[in-house]
Amino acid sequence: MRAGSRAGVRCVGVLCGGIPRADLEEAGAQAVYDDPAHLLASLAESPFGP
Repeated sequence: MRAGSRAGVRCVGVLCGGIPRADLEEAGAQAVYDDPAHLLASLAESPFGP
């Protein structure tokens, strides 16, 4: 997350990986999702959307 953010890459976190939301946000996550299904359902509004 940190390396991607520093490189200017849009980064999002997914909580099912076991890393707490606060840690993902501190490391540069532009958004944090509960699981892959949540990310998929929110894709249009995510940092990867239009």
